[in-house]
Amino acid sequence: MALDLAAKNQLTQEDYGPATPNSVPLVVVGEKSFFAPFLTKFVEGYRAKGMTHVEGGQILGAGHYVLTDNPKGVADLIEQHAESGVNYA
Repeated sequence: MALDLAAKNQLTQEDYGPATPNSVPLVVVGEKSFFAPFLTKFVEGYRAKGMTHVEGGQILGAGHYVLTDNPKGVADLIEQHAESGVNYA
């Protein structure tokens, strides 16, 4: 899809700049989301594609719209992850 958009806008890969490390190392799904059973597969898939520093997180009581369903749960997960001291850069 990105290549299709690039072609329409006449952009090349150089226009996007160099690849950077994954700076958002969380894959988050809601506990009640249709995608919840697939969280492990999502994380494994990202790792298989070279995103070695990625983790999964589940937001309790949330469905698809995790920020709407449980904003405190999302904030807590982000804080927990940030406090871990792991540098993914």
